[in-house]
Amino acid sequence: MIEAMAIQPVRNVEAEAVVLGAMLCNNRCIDRMTDMLKPEDFFEALHGRIFSAIVREASLGRSVTPTTLKTYLVDDPALQELGGNAYLAK
Repeated sequence: MIEAMAIQPVRNVEAEAVVLGAMLCNNRCIDRMTDMLKPEDFFEALHGRIFSAIVREASLGRSVTPTTLKTYLVDDPALQELGGNAYLAK
């Protein structure tokens, strides 16, 4: 009998950053990404929080940019470790 194998998520933090960057550069792809991803799909917990903030802003009909996300993540220690707003802009 063949046992079902659990599929392990790909742990590629750089790829996660690229997805988030694409969402910030082109807000039109946010709906497509939310159809495929959830915050818990991200290996890097900070990326999951950034994803949630992007989705929240977009659901309010707002343009999503590093500047608009700053208010949600200003006190996030993980973001501060990576350079704060400069990480979002990158």
